[in-house]
Amino acid sequence: MFDIGFWEIMMVGVVALLVIGPKELPTMMRTVGGWMGKTRHFVNAVKTEIEREAYRADELKRLLAEQAGIVERHKSIDPSQPAVPIKSSGNNNPGDDSPTTAVHDARHVAAIASIPDATPGPPPDTAAKTAAP
Repeated sequence: MFDIGFWEIMMVGVVALLVIGPKELPTMMRTVGGWMGKTRHFVNAVKTEIEREAYRADELKRLLAEQAGIVERHKSIDPSQPAVPIKSSGNNNPGDDSPTTAVHDARHVAAIASIPDATPGPPPDTAAKTAAP
């Protein structure tokens, strides 16, 4: 990684021995080793988090592509055609469960138009009900 050879490491060790002294060198080496361990742990945690986020980004890209395909399929649907075939009322033989598309004539349109609107009206006047006689 750093391209440090054996003689460079020996030179750093000799200089550290002369500067720090033989008494303090073991504690200094333990401290440096602890820092290196914490640094490695931190780097591995960051690397793991980056890989996890990259996986999530790939998953989101896949979901967006899938949703774009669904949108394109929905754009190609003709809204005037029924999504599910409607059984004809009277064109089927008894016991024949095969769906056939219904022919909408004036009777069907009139029957659909006679269905009352399901939207709720205004709420009833509760003040008149709660007033005691």
